[in-house]
Amino acid sequence: MYKEPPKFKPEEVLVYLRKSRSDDPMLSVEEVLERHENDIHQWEERNLDAPIPKENWYREVVSGESIQSRDEFKRLLKRIESTDVTAVVVKDCARLGRPSLEEICRITSLFRYSSTYVISVMPYKVFDLDDKWDRQQFENEMMRNRDYLDYTKGILKAGKENSLRNGWYINAVIPYGYEREWVCEGKRERPTLAIVEDEAKIVRMIFDWYVNENIGATKICQRLNNMGIPSRTGIKWKKSTVHNILKNEHYMGKIVIRKHIDVKTVEDSEITTHCVKNEDYEIVNGQHPAIIDEETFYKAQDKMRRRPSVAPSKTLQNPFASILKCECGRVMVRRKNRSTFRYICDDQMFCDNASCGEEPLIKAVINGLVEHLENLSTQVNRTDEDKVQKHKEHISFLKAKLVEAENKELSLWDKYTDEKMPKKVFDSLLAKNTEEKQKLENALKEAQSNEPKQVDYESAIATLHECIKALNDESASASVKNKLLLSVVDKIVYSRPKAVRMSSEEAQEKGITLAGGWHCPDFIIDISLKV
Repeated sequence: MYKEPPKFKPEEVLVYLRKSRSDDPMLSVEEVLERHENDIHQWEERNLDAPIPKENWYREVVSGESIQSRDEFKRLLKRIESTDVTAVVVKDCARLGRPSLEEICRITSLFRYSSTYVISVMPYKVFDLDDKWDRQQFENEMMRNRDYLDYTKGILKAGKENSLRNGWYINAVIPYGYEREWVCEGKRERPTLAIVEDEAKIVRMIFDWYVNENIGATKICQRLNNMGIPSRTGIKWKKSTVHNILKNEHYMGKIVIRKHIDVKTVEDSEITTHCVKNEDYEIVNGQHPAIIDEETFYKAQDKMRRRPSVAPSKTLQNPFASILKCECGRVMVRRKNRSTFRYICDDQMFCDNASCGEEPLIKAVINGLVEHLENLSTQVNRTDEDKVQKHKEHISFLKAKLVEAENKELSLWDKYTDEKMPKKVFDSLLAKNTEEKQKLENALKEAQSNEPKQVDYESAIATLHECIKALNDESASASVKNKLLLSVVDKIVYSRPKAVRMSSEEAQEKGITLAGGWHCPDFIIDISLKV
């Protein structure tokens, strides 16, 4: 049964603005979304008594294919859990995204069960998702948006592959040694590559060292860094950068098509996407000039095949993946050392931190989690419910005082017009009341924006127990351990000075135990939780 939507208050309305991409990379998010914002302001002027507060606006320039990639949208979904939010305004339903059928159902359910109206400005429609027909129309609109996205992606993909087969370079990343160049083909401008001679000399040098002088990628990096030759990004040369140059077919004047493809698989009951190399990728002649001849390029490929690296395992082996960080900011990687595993910074060429064994690291992490567990246990009894309740009471008090001030203003106008209050007295009382009302409005806005978060300590403690149990269980997979750690641990920062040579007299004086004349300082980890 249809029911009239309520009168919306500005402070209870959220705005979500989104575009998939910017027309100009130099524009800010606000500038990209300016036209959408103007449409919302026009609706705002027609339907609300006052502007929507700035803190209620959510803006992002990102693809709408999934919820996971949209940080602002996730923040908005968190906000609608509050009873203070009654509606979300968008330019059109497509701004909420063009997600999969599963996520369409999720978005619909979140708005429905939080009793949040969805207001589409163009075309104008207020969706009450508790209403069967509104819900069906909303879901159909979202499905049409998804179908349109799939159709558009198909057209763009066909056009892209057609351009590549004609030899035009349309990729976003320009290979080192080239710069983008636009050439005319009839009335159209086409993208290709032009040689940057200073960089091209370095590319030829890399191939010459590797093919003719039999110098490996690591030593090539050292030579380039010692010569003071910067990479394109300005940072030091790395082994992976040299390998990418040696494997890049574009240096032969070729174009590659579908060298890497996205493959979706099911892992732990979830669909994940992996970018994998396509063994059947195409190579066609490009419109750009070559830097390396084909003979030299294929000699380099043969040499790389004769030095194969171990194929990485498809299953996760590192329980601390994306969690354990070196003090220098880089990730710590898991490496095999004879029969054991060690963790080492992946930037060893420039980082001074020493490695550590897997077993002592796991013990240190367990001890750190136990310490956090004890700290959290003391917080359970000191619940945040009182703080949240007091904050709600404070907001209710401010709202009541604001209503009093508004009624007082109306009363002053009545007395001024009906009872002929002296203008001087009226102006003085009105100014005082207006000042008081402004203070109350400011205090209310500040209180609403500083709402205390209620931390679920019991849930965090239960998860920490599970983490500790999994880390102690040698039969538990690295994937299970990693998933549990990611749910509660924000990051683990690792530091350890390198071993130093020391005389026995100096060691005895400092109370240090030596191992073969070397002092190996203990490593330090700092665990940060998400709660």
